Amino acid sequence: MGLRDKQWTTALTISAAAAGISLVAYKVYRRGSRGKQTLYSLQYAGSRGSLPALYEHTLSPVYSKAGGSPKVYCIGGHGTSAEHLEVWVLDSALNKWTEILPASTHDTGASVFVKRFRHAAAGVGNAIYVFGGYTSKTMGDVLKFDTEKEQWSTPSFIGQLPSPRSAHTATVVGKKVVVFGGSGEESALNDVHILDTVTNTWTSPTVIGLPPSPRCFHSAVLLNEERIVIYGGYTSTAESDIWFLEVDTPYVKAQRESLGKEVVAWSKGVLGNSPQPVVICGPSGVGKGTLIGKLMKDFPTEFGFSVSHTTRQPRNMERAGVHYHFTERPMMEAAIKEGKFLESADVHGNLYGTSILAVEAVADAGKRCILDIDVQGAELVKKSTLNALFIFISPPSFQELEARLRGRGTETEDQIQKRLKNAKIEMDRSTDTTLFDHLVINDNIDVAYEQLKKIMGLDNAATSNGCHKREELQPDGRSGHSSSVVNSKVLVYGGLTDGGRTTNEMLILDTSKLTNGAPGTTRGLAWSSAVPKCDARKYLYLSPTLSPRYNHRVVSLSPTEILLSGGFDGKQALNDSVILKVDERL
Repeated sequence: MGLRDKQWTTALTISAAAAGISLVAYKVYRRGSRGKQTLYSLQYAGSRGSLPALYEHTLSPVYSKAGGSPKVYCIGGHGTSAEHLEVWVLDSALNKWTEILPASTHDTGASVFVKRFRHAAAGVGNAIYVFGGYTSKTMGDVLKFDTEKEQWSTPSFIGQLPSPRSAHTATVVGKKVVVFGGSGEESALNDVHILDTVTNTWTSPTVIGLPPSPRCFHSAVLLNEERIVIYGGYTSTAESDIWFLEVDTPYVKAQRESLGKEVVAWSKGVLGNSPQPVVICGPSGVGKGTLIGKLMKDFPTEFGFSVSHTTRQPRNMERAGVHYHFTERPMMEAAIKEGKFLESADVHGNLYGTSILAVEAVADAGKRCILDIDVQGAELVKKSTLNALFIFISPPSFQELEARLRGRGTETEDQIQKRLKNAKIEMDRSTDTTLFDHLVINDNIDVAYEQLKKIMGLDNAATSNGCHKREELQPDGRSGHSSSVVNSKVLVYGGLTDGGRTTNEMLILDTSKLTNGAPGTTRGLAWSSAVPKCDARKYLYLSPTLSPRYNHRVVSLSPTEILLSGGFDGKQALNDSVILKVDERL
């Protein structure tokens, strides 16, 4: 969503609701070619009964079997003088917060559990699991609150619990809870733990890929039921990086089935669209090398080759990382098994292959990677997460190819027959539209080259590496913020920036064009801001949003409604509860 070419207006409305509840609602509009569009509105909730001023608490939704809006439970937090672990519930239909005294403590009016903050909570079914947090020390216990009985318990578990921590996240994935990071007793953490609430079992899954740096006060939200988006957090400063913890993607499912145990995979998020790699196939003698050479000569800054891996020993003058990445066979076999290679083959007892990271290194240098591989390798690349363009270079006829091979005079008859046999197999696949996007007939090298350039968008001599370039919004790092999902957008609100500024800015991370993923990077992400500071004429627009805050909490009430509660503004705890209503077209 561009900000410079839009006109924004705001409106304040005050209306009377049923039973005399007074609601204050703000709306933010965008004016465009389709008229005025409401991006989001804010409505203050809890008019009949409000929360005390709180921060570093938790919000957990619990849904009724009958459906409808959930009840939201607020547990613990900083801000009150209470010494017990407080529980509040919001009935969104009545617009009312009410404090709950657990059934086991009604007689005494005191909780058996002391107050805590910076904990994590996850609602599964009618139960809310509270893990860790801080009291007078960093906690490592797990509490369970039964919302039907309004009663606390300390369940027994199979397996090793995570180490004590605070300011971590707990994300619900089906009947499981995924815990990540936090501040440990001595340092920040970046480990992953999974609680199966059906079997009451804790596991430390096999983790594929390099994890983000240890952090706390980050946000974590589930996207498409298959990956968790981790944004920001605090290391030695507020971070701005995006990470995806894949928990049920096709890649993770395949690894889980292969290994026979719980698996998760890390993938770093990358803004913008990468230059699209090009896979070029064709039989020996078709002129494929000549065509690629012309591309490299005419567009030296556009294209690059990935550096392949091999288990053979370096030859004279070969340099590691330039000619090949030389590695040991057990290491390469393990990486192939984990899906880190696009294609690989055993040639004369040595492994050769192209890794995903090697291709992404070319893209990170701003170049379009050319993969000159055989059809078997192309099939493997097609099955991977790499979004490549597949081109087959074919001779005008099999007879013409044979004439070219014999005309070179560089092979023996046995070698020619072997090449012709392989060529027949490859040419039979040349018209397979499930594998190849384009077929180029090389009857004339100049004509074929012009056709190849046109396919790649290079026919007008204007350089284009297959990547739509635009100026990307680069938000400041932040911690203590909140994240929630609306459609394919991740809404990030508030937080403390890396410069120590408390903000009320709302950022939108668009994941609708997400590509690739583990074991490589996740690309196609884009940031925008829902609250403009000024337009192209430098007119200031004041935001009608909430006051700046951090360590607040959010929870989704519906696909387009988000409840935001409390927080700290740098001086004091806040007690407002606001429903953010987001336009579905956001």
